[in-house]
Amino acid sequence: MRILHTSDWHLGKNVNNYSMLEDQKYILNQIKEICISHQVDVIIISGDIYDRAVPSYEAMRVLEDFLYEMINVHHKKIVMITGNHDNERLGFGSKLFEKSELYIASSITDIMIDGVRFYLIPYFNLYQFRDMFKMNFSNTEEAYKYIISNVNLNKETYNILVAHDYVTFNHEVIKDEVSESIGGAEFVDASIFEEFNYVALGHLHGNHRIMKDHIRYSGSILKYSFSEVNQKKSVTIIDTYNTFYHVDLKPRRDMVIIKGLLEELIDPSFYSQYDYENDYFKAVILDKGEVIDAFSKLKAIYPNLMEIYKESLNINLNNLKRDMLEKSKTDLFKDFYLDVTGTYLEEDELAIIKENLKEESR
Repeated sequence: MRILHTSDWHLGKNVNNYSMLEDQKYILNQIKEICISHQVDVIIISGDIYDRAVPSYEAMRVLEDFLYEMINVHHKKIVMITGNHDNERLGFGSKLFEKSELYIASSITDIMIDGVRFYLIPYFNLYQFRDMFKMNFSNTEEAYKYIISNVNLNKETYNILVAHDYVTFNHEVIKDEVSESIGGAEFVDASIFEEFNYVALGHLHGNHRIMKDHIRYSGSILKYSFSEVNQKKSVTIIDTYNTFYHVDLKPRRDMVIIKGLLEELIDPSFYSQYDYENDYFKAVILDKGEVIDAFSKLKAIYPNLMEIYKESLNINLNNLKRDMLEKSKTDLFKDFYLDVTGTYLEEDELAIIKENLKEESR
């Protein structure tokens, strides 16, 4: 059997007010082509199919179109579990869908497909695990240990675990992925999954192994943050009783971070080296003094500009309006003075400003 492992689609996601739906449709068409050209039998989707618990109608149609074509046209079998972004209602009708060999798990279960056993553990938080088993687990790992201890693995069968959680080895934090977890109570050590032939994980957005080659995250299908800019997105294909390999995904638009003085960033000799009219950009501006109309100047060249960041002030200009509402008048003046002059106010100068602002408010 040949199996494709993918996860974290986040259908319907918006990134910096840009809808990712067309990008997602584009990449799902690639996954369809990979399934056909690599003669895949089963597709595993390890959670976070949608980006929110109540997805948009458009996002649901994208999923429906993918499932219909892969199952009814290309005769692929599909196994999917709910992730922390999904809602357990995603499992509605799952018993009916099994007749079409679409297996959707919003509860812990196992299924057999053509001699391969799939153990499915959707995402549950610690409190849900406690309520489910009526046991006072101190952390998520204890819940997983309890679940696995009740699995009777047949060593003569190829056994695949599908789960959506923060799996680590010796609780070592994975660089650039820690934001996906709320803390150590969520960590699950990979050693408890070692007896499975393959462990298909979802939740973290980078494609990587945990402890052993057969315990791995497939990663998300697209870059959904500039923190993922250096990640290469792919799907993993497993040949049972043989090996597995990765197939790279090529996005409709990549994410790119550019850095320099404003005048450098708008110079043709600089931006011509990029796909500047197509890709999503984050601009890091290194100017120390005043920057006038930076967004408009950059947007004219990079139409899909998502973020501007002023490094000297450690300010993301997209969040500037919110920051202004939260800061005092004195702090706003200090920022303005630093932006214009590139230097900080002296204490005696700051005292004068504070006094004038007090008189103004009387």
